[in-house]
Amino acid sequence: MTPTTVQYHGVRFDLDVDAIKVAIVRAELAGGRTLAQVADAAGISRMSLWRLLDGQRVSLPTLHRVFTVLEELDPSQVLRNS
Repeated sequence: MTPTTVQYHGVRFDLDVDAIKVAIVRAELAGGRTLAQVADAAGISRMSLWRLLDGQRVSLPTLHRVFTVLEELDPSQVLRNS
C-alpha cells in the first residue's frame, strides 16, 4: 500500500485508497453493483468517486458517504494520522 496524504481541518492523514478499491470490487462481486451504482448509492457523482480512487482529495462528507455505502470499510483502518 502506498498511502495518499490528505489534510482535513489542518490534520494530515494517510488514506489507504487500495482498501477502498478492494471494497468496491467486493461490492461489485457480491451484489453485482457497478462503480456507478456505488457512487449513486453514496449520493456522490461518479467523478467524485474517480477522484477518490485516483488518490485525489475529496471532502469529508464525500468520504463519509463512501464509508457508509461500503460497510466493510473501517474508517480507522483506511484513514490514519500521519
